Amino acid sequence: MIIKKNIKTIILLCLSYFLITSYFTTKRTQTTSGKREWRQMNLREKEILRNNIIKTANSYAKDNKIKIDCSGLILKILEKNYVTIFKKQAVIPPGANGVKIIYSTLKRYNKIYRIYSKIRSGDLIFFSNTYDKNRNRINDDTLTHIAIIVDVDNDGTITYVHTSSKGVVTGKMNLRKRGRHTYKNKEINSNLRRKTAGDTKAVRYLSGELFYSFGTIF
Repeated sequence: MIIKKNIKTIILLCLSYFLITSYFTTKRTQTTSGKREWRQMNLREKEILRNNIIKTANSYAKDNKIKIDCSGLILKILEKNYVTIFKKQAVIPPGANGVKIIYSTLKRYNKIYRIYSKIRSGDLIFFSNTYDKNRNRINDDTLTHIAIIVDVDNDGTITYVHTSSKGVVTGKMNLRKRGRHTYKNKEINSNLRRKTAGDTKAVRYLSGELFYSFGTIF
């Protein structure tokens, strides 16, 4: 029974990888037109796009019926707003998952940042170690999850939309208080990693503790 379950899991992972890489390689070109696509928008057009992306993300979280993985959700939100950069100019490292492909593509065009003051709604959050991907019980699993920012409070608490076992939901993250789940009766860092019996003391669970970097398409 356990063997059958493991085989099923492996098949699902292989299918997921095939679908993700197929998306990124469809109509992909070797040009740098992605950079021009980013720069051809003026400030007003960028703000309109930001607002539309935020509305789309919030609508998916409110509806909560879509069944999709985290990188698939981001691509669906962007594609719905006619952002096709990842379909045409994707950077695909060998064996990379969807999150790493999005990260690598943004990094190529200098769109990755970690400066807190630069955060804007509509930007992306990359996380690491949200699960033990290689099952070695060590925190060495980089770029395992992605979310999109839909709001930033005055105290620095970010509201983001992402996928979970419950579907498309919202979460919170505050890098000024990474290790706090709540502060003054307010959730500031959501639980992003599920606790398991085999977890070591080094495992972290809150979004602020699992943060890797920010990224932007603007």
